[in-house]
Amino acid sequence: MITRLPLFICLLILVACASSKKSSKNDIESTADLLQTMNKKYKGKWFDQFTFVQETIKYDSTGNETEKSIWYEAIDYPKKFRIDYGPLSAGNAAIFDKDSVWVFKENNFVRKAFAPREFLLMKGGLYHLTVDETIKQLEGYGYDCNIFRKDVLNGKAVYVIGAEKGDLKSKQFWIDTEHFYMVRRISNSKSTLDVIYIDHVFSNGGWVEQVVEFWSNGTYVQKEYYKDIDTNPQLTEAIFDHKMFGKTHWFKE
Repeated sequence: MITRLPLFICLLILVACASSKKSSKNDIESTADLLQTMNKKYKGKWFDQFTFVQETIKYDSTGNETEKSIWYEAIDYPKKFRIDYGPLSAGNAAIFDKDSVWVFKENNFVRKAFAPREFLLMKGGLYHLTVDETIKQLEGYGYDCNIFRKDVLNGKAVYVIGAEKGDLKSKQFWIDTEHFYMVRRISNSKSTLDVIYIDHVFSNGGWVEQVVEFWSNGTYVQKEYYKDIDTNPQLTEAIFDHKMFGKTHWFKE
């Protein structure tokens, strides 16, 4: 026997469902709220590694193109990152792990330095941490997690961690409100670096930008195009082991 619900009850159910969806977004009023929502949506689903070939274009202060090159990049969340600059045979690379970098030039080790890649945290590293651990790391990097607001970037709603409206100097992350991927970051070590992430695609449970633009102290300095994106590359530990540099690589020329 089929029971038909009265029309007004059906309407109430529809309104309740709509209110539930609306309130979930309205409930994001702090950095902790945002991180909890992101974890609920993507933890255990977002890809752990990805690789890509990057066309890198650099510009001078007048906007003229000065250099075009191909870089080979690999990421293993939460903190492993490798860049090979130009042909692999040239032996120019930087291997980042646990806030340190090992730099190689012409196949020779040059130096080790403290060099945290803070952006890895909000690009996917957070899904390997608890909310409290993520906030602790953000604050350790100099982001004020007590400052949280909503804004608009290129016509789309975003959440901003770390800076009040109009402040484009303090360290901050801008996160898309619909899919929760990073669309902008600003840092201020030697200069104010403003980075915009564009043209995201969904892959293997997460999102990857395909274009990145860089401004240094207000001047447009670099543009990057990602190609051959692989979000399931099966990278080995050796790829990020500085002691194994020159002996193995994920990309086969």
